[in-house]
Amino acid sequence: LLEERLSYLASYDELTGQLNRASLRDSLYEVVARCQDGGGMAAFLVVGIDHLAIINEDYGYDVADEVILTVSRRTASCVANGDIIGRAGGNKLGVILANCNGETATTAAHEILDAVRTSAVRTSKGPVVATVSVGGVMIPSGAASASEAMARAEEARGYAKQIGRDSFRFYRPSARRESLRRQNISMADQIISALDENRIHIAYQPIVHAGSGAIDCYECLARMTMPNGEILGAQEWIPVAERLGLIRRIDRRVADISLAVLRQHENVSLAINISASTATDGSWIRGFLSDLTKNPQLTTRLTVELTETLALRDIEESSKFISRLREMGCRVAIDDFGAGYTSFKNLQHLDVDMVKIDGSFIQRLHESENDQLFVRTLIALARNFNVQTVAEWVVTEADAELLRSYGTDFLQGYLIGAPEMNPPFLSAC
Repeated sequence: LLEERLSYLASYDELTGQLNRASLRDSLYEVVARCQDGGGMAAFLVVGIDHLAIINEDYGYDVADEVILTVSRRTASCVANGDIIGRAGGNKLGVILANCNGETATTAAHEILDAVRTSAVRTSKGPVVATVSVGGVMIPSGAASASEAMARAEEARGYAKQIGRDSFRFYRPSARRESLRRQNISMADQIISALDENRIHIAYQPIVHAGSGAIDCYECLARMTMPNGEILGAQEWIPVAERLGLIRRIDRRVADISLAVLRQHENVSLAINISASTATDGSWIRGFLSDLTKNPQLTTRLTVELTETLALRDIEESSKFISRLREMGCRVAIDDFGAGYTSFKNLQHLDVDMVKIDGSFIQRLHESENDQLFVRTLIALARNFNVQTVAEWVVTEADAELLRSYGTDFLQGYLIGAPEMNPPFLSAC
Protein backbone atom coordinates (compact mmCIF):
# COMPACT_ATOMS: atom_id res chain seq x y z
CA LEU A 1 0.00 0.00 0.00
CA LEU A 2 2.83 2.38 0.82
CA GLU A 3 4.43 1.81 -2.57
CA GLU A 4 1.08 2.37 -4.29
CA ARG A 5 0.60 5.57 -2.31
CA LEU A 6 4.04 6.86 -3.21
CA SER A 7 3.51 5.96 -6.84
CA TYR A 8 0.21 7.84 -6.83
CA LEU A 9 1.72 10.97 -5.24
CA ALA A 10 4.50 10.95 -7.82
CA SER A 11 1.94 11.92 -10.44
CA TYR A 12 -1.10 13.32 -8.63
CA ASP A 13 -1.88 16.11 -6.21
CA GLU A 14 -2.96 14.74 -2.84
CA LEU A 15 -5.67 17.35 -2.19
CA THR A 16 -7.41 17.65 -5.54
CA GLY A 17 -6.68 14.28 -7.10
CA GLN A 18 -5.62 16.10 -10.27
CA LEU A 19 -2.18 15.87 -11.85
CA ASN A 20 0.60 17.47 -9.85
CA ARG A 21 2.71 20.27 -11.32
CA ALA A 22 5.43 17.98 -12.69
CA SER A 23 2.94 15.69 -14.43
CA LEU A 24 1.00 18.68 -15.73
CA ARG A 25 4.18 20.07 -17.24
CA ASP A 26 4.96 16.69 -18.84
CA SER A 27 1.48 16.55 -20.38
CA LEU A 28 1.79 20.11 -21.61
CA TYR A 29 5.16 19.28 -23.15
CA GLU A 30 3.55 16.47 -25.15
CA VAL A 31 0.68 18.70 -26.32
CA VAL A 32 3.06 21.47 -27.43
CA ALA A 33 5.20 18.96 -29.35
CA ARG A 34 2.16 17.50 -31.08
CA CYS A 35 0.85 20.92 -32.10
CA GLN A 36 4.23 21.95 -33.47
CA ASP A 37 4.29 18.78 -35.56
CA GLY A 38 1.08 19.80 -37.26
CA GLY A 39 -1.33 18.28 -34.77
CA GLY A 40 -3.69 21.23 -34.64
CA MET A 41 -4.15 23.86 -31.97
CA ALA A 42 -4.53 23.70 -28.20
CA ALA A 43 -4.77 26.14 -25.30
CA PHE A 44 -3.38 26.32 -21.79
CA LEU A 45 -5.29 28.09 -19.01
CA VAL A 46 -4.12 29.07 -15.54
CA VAL A 47 -7.00 29.31 -13.08
CA GLY A 48 -6.01 31.17 -9.91
CA ILE A 49 -8.24 31.51 -6.84
CA ASP A 50 -8.60 35.18 -5.92
CA HIS A 51 -7.61 36.31 -2.41
CA LEU A 52 -6.80 32.81 -1.13
CA ALA A 53 -4.39 34.34 1.41
CA ILE A 54 -7.29 36.26 2.95
CA ILE A 55 -9.36 33.07 3.11
CA ASN A 56 -6.42 31.39 4.87
CA GLU A 57 -6.19 34.22 7.36
CA ASP A 58 -9.91 34.60 8.04
CA TYR A 59 -11.00 30.95 8.04
CA GLY A 60 -7.86 28.85 8.39
CA TYR A 61 -5.92 26.55 6.08
CA ASP A 62 -8.42 23.70 6.35
CA VAL A 63 -11.17 25.87 4.90
CA ALA A 64 -8.82 27.17 2.22
CA ASP A 65 -8.16 23.56 1.22
CA GLU A 66 -11.90 22.98 0.99
CA VAL A 67 -12.17 25.99 -1.33
CA ILE A 68 -9.30 24.70 -3.51
CA LEU A 69 -10.95 21.28 -3.77
CA THR A 70 -14.36 22.74 -4.70
CA VAL A 71 -12.84 25.08 -7.30
CA SER A 72 -10.96 22.12 -8.76
CA ARG A 73 -14.16 20.10 -9.10
CA ARG A 74 -16.08 23.01 -10.62
CA THR A 75 -13.26 23.61 -13.08
CA ALA A 76 -13.23 19.93 -14.07
CA SER A 77 -16.96 20.09 -14.76
CA CYS A 78 -16.34 22.75 -17.44
CA VAL A 79 -13.87 20.87 -19.62
CA ALA A 80 -14.36 18.06 -22.08
CA ASN A 81 -13.16 14.48 -21.87
CA GLY A 82 -9.59 14.34 -23.09
CA ASP A 83 -8.71 17.72 -21.63
CA ILE A 84 -6.23 17.71 -18.77
CA ILE A 85 -6.33 19.42 -15.37
CA GLY A 86 -3.52 19.68 -12.85
CA ARG A 87 -2.54 21.69 -9.81
CA ALA A 88 -0.05 24.28 -10.98
CA GLY A 89 0.61 25.83 -7.57
CA GLY A 90 -0.85 26.62 -4.17
CA ASN A 91 -3.87 28.55 -5.42
CA LYS A 92 -3.60 27.69 -9.12
CA LEU A 93 -4.89 25.02 -11.47
CA GLY A 94 -3.64 24.40 -14.99
CA VAL A 95 -6.00 23.31 -17.75
CA ILE A 96 -4.85 21.91 -21.09
CA LEU A 97 -7.56 22.21 -23.72
CA ALA A 98 -6.70 19.86 -26.56
CA ASN A 99 -7.85 20.45 -30.14
CA CYS A 100 -9.46 23.85 -29.62
CA ASN A 101 -9.32 27.30 -31.13
CA GLY A 102 -9.39 30.72 -29.48
CA GLU A 103 -13.17 30.88 -29.44
CA THR A 104 -13.66 27.53 -27.71
CA ALA A 105 -10.88 28.33 -25.23
CA THR A 106 -12.55 31.64 -24.38
CA THR A 107 -15.89 29.87 -23.91
CA ALA A 108 -14.31 27.32 -21.57
CA ALA A 109 -12.64 30.07 -19.53
CA HIS A 110 -15.90 31.94 -19.05
CA GLU A 111 -17.69 28.73 -18.11
CA ILE A 112 -15.07 28.21 -15.39
CA LEU A 113 -15.57 31.78 -14.12
CA ASP A 114 -19.34 31.26 -13.99
CA ALA A 115 -19.10 27.85 -12.33
CA VAL A 116 -16.93 29.22 -9.51
CA ARG A 117 -18.80 32.47 -8.87
CA THR A 118 -22.37 31.16 -9.21
CA SER A 119 -22.68 29.83 -5.66
CA ALA A 120 -20.69 30.11 -2.45
CA VAL A 121 -18.42 27.25 -1.46
CA ARG A 122 -19.92 25.26 1.40
CA THR A 123 -17.21 24.61 3.97
CA SER A 124 -16.99 23.23 7.50
CA LYS A 125 -17.09 26.80 8.80
CA GLY A 126 -19.92 28.03 6.63
CA PRO A 127 -20.25 29.40 3.09
CA VAL A 128 -17.25 31.13 1.54
CA VAL A 129 -17.54 33.26 -1.59
CA ALA A 130 -14.80 32.46 -4.11
CA THR A 131 -13.84 33.78 -7.54
CA VAL A 132 -11.00 33.02 -9.91
CA SER A 133 -8.87 34.94 -12.38
CA VAL A 134 -7.98 33.07 -15.57
CA GLY A 135 -5.16 33.60 -18.02
CA GLY A 136 -4.72 31.69 -21.23
CA VAL A 137 -2.37 31.18 -24.17
CA MET A 138 -2.87 29.47 -27.52
CA ILE A 139 -0.51 26.71 -28.62
CA PRO A 140 1.59 26.77 -30.73
CA SER A 141 0.99 30.37 -31.90
CA GLY A 142 1.45 31.90 -28.44
CA ALA A 143 4.00 29.55 -26.91
CA ALA A 144 6.72 27.31 -28.32
CA SER A 145 7.42 25.26 -25.17
CA ALA A 146 5.70 24.04 -22.03
CA SER A 147 7.58 26.47 -19.79
CA GLU A 148 6.76 29.35 -22.13
CA ALA A 149 3.07 28.37 -22.14
CA MET A 150 2.98 28.32 -18.34
CA ALA A 151 4.78 31.65 -18.06
CA ARG A 152 2.61 33.41 -20.65
CA ALA A 153 -0.66 32.06 -19.29
CA GLU A 154 0.42 33.27 -15.85
CA GLU A 155 1.28 36.66 -17.32
CA ALA A 156 -2.18 36.85 -18.85
CA ARG A 157 -3.70 35.92 -15.48
CA GLY A 158 -1.80 38.85 -14.01
CA TYR A 159 -3.58 41.18 -16.43
CA ALA A 160 -6.92 39.62 -15.45
CA LYS A 161 -6.15 40.38 -11.80
CA GLN A 162 -5.20 43.96 -12.64
CA ILE A 163 -8.59 44.69 -14.21
CA GLY A 164 -10.46 43.59 -11.13
CA ARG A 165 -10.14 39.79 -10.86
CA ASP A 166 -12.99 37.36 -11.58
CA SER A 167 -12.12 37.76 -15.27
CA PHE A 168 -10.26 36.17 -18.18
CA ARG A 169 -7.46 37.45 -20.39
CA PHE A 170 -5.60 35.86 -23.29
CA TYR A 171 -1.89 36.36 -23.72
CA ARG A 172 -1.21 38.80 -26.54
CA PRO A 173 2.29 39.11 -28.04
CA SER A 174 3.88 42.53 -27.61
CA ALA A 175 7.11 43.56 -29.32
CA ARG A 176 7.70 46.18 -26.63
CA ARG A 177 7.16 43.69 -23.81
CA GLU A 178 9.44 41.11 -25.40
CA SER A 179 12.12 43.76 -25.93
CA LEU A 180 11.80 44.82 -22.29
CA ARG A 181 12.00 41.21 -21.15
CA ARG A 182 15.20 40.67 -23.14
CA GLN A 183 16.63 43.87 -21.68
CA ASN A 184 15.74 42.71 -18.17
CA ILE A 185 17.39 39.34 -18.72
CA SER A 186 20.52 41.06 -20.04
CA MET A 187 20.57 43.48 -17.11
CA ALA A 188 20.04 40.63 -14.64
CA ASP A 189 23.13 38.91 -16.07
CA GLN A 190 25.06 42.16 -15.68
CA ILE A 191 23.93 42.57 -12.06
CA ILE A 192 24.85 39.00 -11.11
CA SER A 193 28.26 39.38 -12.76
CA ALA A 194 28.80 42.69 -10.97
CA LEU A 195 27.96 41.11 -7.62
CA ASP A 196 30.26 38.15 -8.25
CA GLU A 197 33.09 40.43 -9.44
CA ASN A 198 32.67 43.09 -6.70
CA ARG A 199 31.60 45.78 -9.15
CA ILE A 200 28.77 47.05 -6.94
CA HIS A 201 29.98 50.22 -5.26
CA ILE A 202 28.66 53.16 -3.27
CA ALA A 203 28.34 56.83 -4.13
CA TYR A 204 28.13 59.06 -1.06
CA GLN A 205 25.85 62.11 -1.00
CA PRO A 206 26.14 64.53 1.92
CA ILE A 207 23.23 65.47 4.16
CA VAL A 208 23.92 68.75 5.95
CA HIS A 209 22.48 70.73 8.84
CA ALA A 210 20.20 73.37 7.33
CA GLY A 211 21.53 76.15 9.52
CA SER A 212 25.27 75.60 9.75
CA GLY A 213 25.85 73.60 6.56
CA ALA A 214 27.92 71.10 8.55
CA ILE A 215 27.78 67.53 7.25
CA ASP A 216 25.59 65.29 9.39
CA CYS A 217 26.04 62.07 7.39
CA TYR A 218 26.35 60.65 3.89
CA GLU A 219 23.61 58.66 2.18
CA CYS A 220 24.97 55.49 0.54
CA LEU A 221 23.67 55.18 -3.04
CA ALA A 222 24.34 51.98 -5.00
CA ARG A 223 26.30 52.19 -8.25
CA MET A 224 27.27 49.46 -10.72
CA THR A 225 30.48 49.61 -12.69
CA MET A 226 30.18 47.96 -16.09
CA PRO A 227 33.03 45.92 -17.61
CA ASN A 228 33.88 48.86 -19.91
CA GLY A 229 34.21 51.18 -16.92
CA GLU A 230 30.84 52.92 -17.33
CA ILE A 231 29.13 53.64 -14.01
CA LEU A 232 25.36 53.15 -13.86
CA GLY A 233 23.19 55.10 -11.47
CA ALA A 234 20.66 53.25 -9.34
CA GLN A 235 17.68 54.26 -11.49
CA GLU A 236 19.16 52.34 -14.45
CA TRP A 237 19.32 48.93 -12.78
CA ILE A 238 17.85 48.84 -9.26
CA PRO A 239 14.23 48.54 -10.57
CA VAL A 240 15.31 45.45 -12.55
CA ALA A 241 17.02 44.02 -9.47
CA GLU A 242 13.80 44.51 -7.50
CA ARG A 243 11.61 42.87 -10.15
CA LEU A 244 13.90 39.87 -10.54
CA GLY A 245 14.53 39.24 -6.84
CA LEU A 246 18.15 40.40 -6.78
CA ILE A 247 17.68 43.42 -4.52
CA ARG A 248 18.43 41.52 -1.32
CA ARG A 249 21.93 40.78 -2.56
CA ILE A 250 22.37 44.43 -3.52
CA ASP A 251 21.22 45.58 -0.08
CA ARG A 252 23.58 43.07 1.53
CA ARG A 253 26.50 44.39 -0.51
CA VAL A 254 25.71 48.02 0.34
CA ALA A 255 25.35 47.15 4.05
CA ASP A 256 28.67 45.28 4.07
CA ILE A 257 30.52 48.16 2.40
CA SER A 258 28.90 50.70 4.70
CA LEU A 259 29.83 48.84 7.88
CA ALA A 260 33.40 48.43 6.61
CA VAL A 261 33.63 52.18 5.94
CA LEU A 262 32.28 52.97 9.41
CA ARG A 263 34.94 50.71 10.95
CA GLN A 264 37.71 52.42 8.99
CA HIS A 265 36.57 56.03 9.45
CA GLU A 266 35.57 56.83 13.01
CA ASN A 267 34.40 60.38 12.27
CA VAL A 268 31.98 59.46 9.47
CA SER A 269 28.25 58.73 9.72
CA LEU A 270 26.32 56.94 6.98
CA ALA A 271 22.72 56.30 5.95
CA ILE A 272 21.66 53.17 4.07
CA ASN A 273 18.39 52.26 2.35
CA ILE A 274 16.61 48.97 2.91
CA SER A 275 14.22 48.01 0.14
CA ALA A 276 10.68 46.76 0.70
CA SER A 277 11.38 43.13 -0.22
CA THR A 278 14.55 43.06 1.89
CA ALA A 279 12.82 44.50 4.95
CA THR A 280 10.24 41.70 4.83
CA ASP A 281 12.90 38.98 4.57
CA GLY A 282 13.31 37.64 8.10
CA SER A 283 16.57 35.88 7.32
CA TRP A 284 18.13 39.05 5.86
CA ILE A 285 17.00 41.13 8.82
CA ARG A 286 18.34 38.64 11.35
CA GLY A 287 21.71 38.63 9.60
CA PHE A 288 21.80 42.43 9.49
CA LEU A 289 20.91 42.78 13.17
CA SER A 290 23.53 40.14 14.01
CA ASP A 291 26.19 42.22 12.20
CA LEU A 292 25.16 45.28 14.19
CA THR A 293 25.28 43.31 17.44
CA LYS A 294 28.87 42.32 16.64
CA ASN A 295 29.77 45.96 15.90
CA PRO A 296 27.94 48.00 18.56
CA GLN A 297 30.45 50.83 18.25
CA LEU A 298 29.15 51.58 14.75
CA THR A 299 25.43 51.83 15.38
CA THR A 300 25.36 55.43 16.62
CA ARG A 301 26.85 56.49 13.26
CA LEU A 302 24.37 54.55 11.14
CA THR A 303 20.97 55.68 9.89
CA VAL A 304 18.61 53.13 8.34
CA GLU A 305 16.11 54.49 5.81
CA LEU A 306 12.79 52.75 5.11
CA THR A 307 10.35 53.96 2.48
CA GLU A 308 7.04 55.35 3.67
CA THR A 309 5.11 52.73 1.68
CA LEU A 310 7.05 49.92 3.34
CA ALA A 311 6.72 51.37 6.84
CA LEU A 312 2.96 51.76 6.51
CA ARG A 313 2.36 48.35 4.89
CA ASP A 314 2.50 46.68 8.29
CA ILE A 315 2.82 49.28 11.00
CA GLU A 316 3.05 46.74 13.81
CA GLU A 317 5.96 44.84 12.23
CA SER A 318 7.64 48.05 11.11
CA SER A 319 7.42 49.42 14.64
CA LYS A 320 9.10 46.30 16.04
CA PHE A 321 11.95 46.53 13.52
CA ILE A 322 12.35 50.27 14.08
CA SER A 323 12.39 49.81 17.86
CA ARG A 324 15.06 47.11 17.61
CA LEU A 325 17.27 49.34 15.45
CA ARG A 326 16.87 52.29 17.80
CA GLU A 327 17.58 50.14 20.85
CA MET A 328 20.87 49.22 19.20
CA GLY A 329 21.71 52.91 18.73
CA CYS A 330 20.83 53.41 15.05
CA ARG A 331 18.80 56.32 13.80
CA VAL A 332 15.81 55.43 11.65
CA ALA A 333 14.41 57.60 8.87
CA ILE A 334 11.28 57.30 6.74
CA ASP A 335 12.24 57.98 3.12
CA ASP A 336 9.99 59.55 0.45
CA PHE A 337 7.76 60.91 3.22
CA GLY A 338 4.63 62.62 1.95
CA ALA A 339 4.36 60.56 -1.23
CA GLY A 340 1.43 58.77 0.44
CA TYR A 341 -1.09 61.00 2.11
CA THR A 342 -1.64 58.50 4.90
CA SER A 343 1.50 59.95 6.52
CA PHE A 344 -0.26 62.42 8.78
CA LYS A 345 -2.36 59.94 10.74
CA ASN A 346 0.30 57.23 10.89
CA LEU A 347 3.45 59.15 11.81
CA GLN A 348 2.59 58.95 15.51
CA HIS A 349 2.68 55.12 15.35
CA LEU A 350 6.24 54.99 13.98
CA ASP A 351 8.86 55.92 16.55
CA VAL A 352 11.42 57.23 14.05
CA ASP A 353 14.12 59.86 14.37
CA MET A 354 13.57 61.67 11.09
CA VAL A 355 11.52 61.84 7.93
CA LYS A 356 12.90 62.62 4.48
CA ILE A 357 10.44 64.77 2.58
CA ASP A 358 9.76 63.34 -0.87
CA GLY A 359 11.80 65.24 -3.45
CA SER A 360 8.85 65.73 -5.77
CA PHE A 361 7.61 68.41 -3.36
CA ILE A 362 11.03 70.07 -3.10
CA GLN A 363 12.51 70.27 -6.59
CA ARG A 364 10.51 73.37 -7.62
CA LEU A 365 9.34 74.47 -4.21
CA HIS A 366 9.74 78.23 -4.81
CA GLU A 367 7.45 77.97 -7.88
CA SER A 368 4.52 76.15 -6.25
CA GLU A 369 2.37 77.61 -3.50
CA ASN A 370 0.65 74.25 -3.03
CA ASP A 371 3.98 72.50 -2.44
CA GLN A 372 5.04 75.27 -0.08
CA LEU A 373 1.89 74.81 2.00
CA PHE A 374 2.30 71.04 2.04
CA VAL A 375 5.99 71.10 3.00
CA ARG A 376 5.49 73.79 5.64
CA THR A 377 2.64 71.80 7.20
CA LEU A 378 4.60 68.55 7.06
CA ILE A 379 7.62 70.09 8.80
CA ALA A 380 5.39 71.53 11.53
CA LEU A 381 3.70 68.14 11.97
CA ALA A 382 7.04 66.35 12.30
CA ARG A 383 8.25 68.93 14.82
CA ASN A 384 5.14 68.26 16.96
CA PHE A 385 6.22 64.62 17.15
CA ASN A 386 9.85 65.55 17.90
CA VAL A 387 10.88 64.10 14.54
CA GLN A 388 13.59 65.80 12.49
CA THR A 389 13.11 66.53 8.79
CA VAL A 390 15.40 66.13 5.78
CA ALA A 391 14.53 67.91 2.52
CA GLU A 392 15.70 65.90 -0.51
CA TRP A 393 16.37 67.05 -4.09
CA VAL A 394 17.36 70.57 -3.10
CA VAL A 395 18.72 72.13 -6.30
CA THR A 396 18.30 75.92 -5.93
CA GLU A 397 19.27 78.40 -3.28
CA ALA A 398 15.73 79.82 -3.40
CA ASP A 399 14.34 76.42 -2.35
CA ALA A 400 16.99 76.08 0.36
CA GLU A 401 16.10 79.50 1.81
CA LEU A 402 12.41 78.61 1.95
CA LEU A 403 13.20 75.31 3.67
CA ARG A 404 15.37 77.03 6.25
CA SER A 405 12.59 79.51 6.95
CA TYR A 406 10.15 76.62 7.48
CA GLY A 407 12.49 75.08 10.04
CA THR A 408 13.69 71.95 8.24
CA ASP A 409 16.61 70.34 10.05
CA PHE A 410 18.67 68.95 7.15
CA LEU A 411 19.18 69.51 3.44
CA GLN A 412 20.23 67.07 0.71
CA GLY A 413 20.53 67.49 -3.03
CA TYR A 414 22.79 68.65 -5.83
CA LEU A 415 22.90 72.19 -4.41
CA ILE A 416 24.48 70.69 -1.31
CA GLY A 417 26.62 68.09 -3.02
CA ALA A 418 26.43 65.46 -5.74
CA PRO A 419 26.95 61.75 -4.94
CA GLU A 420 30.67 60.92 -5.10
CA MET A 421 32.25 57.49 -5.25
CA ASN A 422 35.49 58.86 -3.83
CA PRO A 423 34.57 61.61 -1.34
CA PRO A 424 37.37 63.34 0.59
CA PHE A 425 36.83 61.38 3.79
CA LEU A 426 37.75 58.10 2.08
CA SER A 427 41.22 59.35 1.29
CA ALA A 428 41.72 60.96 4.71
CA CYS A 429 44.13 59.28 7.06
